[in-house]
Amino acid sequence: MDQLWQLIVLVSKLLWAKAAAGFFALGVLIEVLFQNFWVQFSAAIFIGMLTVKIIELSIRYYYYHNFVHRKLKNSLGSPADLDLFLQTSMKREISRGLLPNLNYLRSRLMQMRPTELRLFHTYLKTNTRTMKNGKPVGYAIGILIGLFTSFAMDILHLEGLSFSQESTVKTVLLLLVWFVIAHLWMNKRIRTFAQLDGVVLACLNEKLHDPFEPDEEPSDDPYFEEKMMKEHS
Repeated sequence: MDQLWQLIVLVSKLLWAKAAAGFFALGVLIEVLFQNFWVQFSAAIFIGMLTVKIIELSIRYYYYHNFVHRKLKNSLGSPADLDLFLQTSMKREISRGLLPNLNYLRSRLMQMRPTELRLFHTYLKTNTRTMKNGKPVGYAIGILIGLFTSFAMDILHLEGLSFSQESTVKTVLLLLVWFVIAHLWMNKRIRTFAQLDGVVLACLNEKLHDPFEPDEEPSDDPYFEEKMMKEHS
């Protein structure tokens, strides 16, 4: 029994020594890799995007929580309304193809009355205009994140701020990457609003020219949609 215990201890020590040697070699490899700028650059971009995503999810959770518990007096400015509408309108399953998906969304939108479709069109148009007008702010945020990343990577120093050729090139590269990320994110949101608005307008036009639809006289007031939005806010 003592010999068996000694054998177990000996094997455990050998395994521990091999594991320690492996971890040490892995640690050295990671340390060497992180001395390379491109590895640091990729890690900083990944960590930055992960941080932004966590902040976005936290904000969405706040809106969803208040939306579900009816704590929002007016949720038109929150992403909860549109996201929940899309989740209930589009099935969360593998895509069946472009036209089948559009037909399914059309069948859901055709259940609305023309006035409701006009309200939804106004909502989407307002969001699209807001995103387009907010592009400079989004670009500024991307540039600020790029500067913060440069400070976090110790490329620029708060004390005795100076720009060498190397630090300038690296900082400009970070600014360009975050600028492109902000540009792509905002364009994705604008494209989503525009595509959905196109489907809404197509359904509205189909309803207005459908002889079997109940007549609903459209208002000649050019501010009809805005007034309806205020009445339903």
